[in-house]
Amino acid sequence: TIEPYNADRKIQELMKKAPIGIISSAIVFFYSIVNELLLVSQDYSQNQLEKMKTTVGKDSLVKNTDGSTPFMRYAEVIQQNLELLQN
Repeated sequence: TIEPYNADRKIQELMKKAPIGIISSAIVFFYSIVNELLLVSQDYSQNQLEKMKTTVGKDSLVKNTDGSTPFMRYAEVIQQNLELLQN
């Protein structure tokens, strides 16, 4: 079971004495999660960007400029973020 986080000094000192195997396993675990989430979020953002591009071309409300400026800015920001992540 996972215990709730407690910033007690006693626990901090105890963790300093944890075996290296446990520490390295935890590092690998969190590293793997971060990488997986990065890949999934990139894929999701790319899919959302494609949907937005399709919607911009078809949606009559957007053609009337009703809300198109914020929408386009959002699409630009997502595209910039994807480009940064890919570099």
